[in-house]
Amino acid sequence: MECGTKSDGEELFNHYSKNNIGISAGTHAIKFSGKKLKEFANLVVDVLKEKGIDVSDKTPIQLTEEMAKFADKIIVMIEKENLPSYLLNSNKVIFWDIKDGDGKDYAFHINMRNQIDVLAKELVDKIG
Repeated sequence: MECGTKSDGEELFNHYSKNNIGISAGTHAIKFSGKKLKEFANLVVDVLKEKGIDVSDKTPIQLTEEMAKFADKIIVMIEKENLPSYLLNSNKVIFWDIKDGDGKDYAFHINMRNQIDVLAKELVDKIG
């Protein structure tokens, strides 16, 4: 199991992986509790739709310490200073330098998706 912080990563990882399952969970997802991505993340929905992936009805999941315990790897796309304390010294954590798309335009989201796409393929190739 993989835990990430952006649904792009989960969906792209799962798109390429045949042997593993990615689960996206955010460190601040609680503020979107009960909301579907199409209600607040239209650009994410749109750029993934271009890849044939529909995330419009997905709802964010809050990352918990329990989830982290069961994950094989934890892909982090936030700054280290924003990590929960239980992840600070974890040997499961892999940092991907992906800038936050909040408030950014469509072109930024395309670029962000493409960066995550490359990294997801590389991770799948590495772990099988």
